Amino acid sequence: MKTTIKNIKEKYLIELPLDILSTLKVTEDDDVEIAIEDGELIINSVKIKPLSIEERLTIRSIKNDFSKLDWGEV
Repeated sequence: MKTTIKNIKEKYLIELPLDILSTLKVTEDDDVEIAIEDGELIINSVKIKPLSIEERLTIRSIKNDFSKLDWGEV
């Protein structure tokens, strides 16, 4: 496959044919993981697993990493 690299608003984009995107099962604005191994570009689709309430409360991330919670008066 031959493709083109474009510079749009200081970001570089690679045009991919629709058959490759359908094989990856991704559409525009989906998250993908890109790696380079032995000089080859590897693209993997990233599927975000829905979290349960317990997982949302116990998994620490940038969004829910609170050092102190104030639950008010009991």
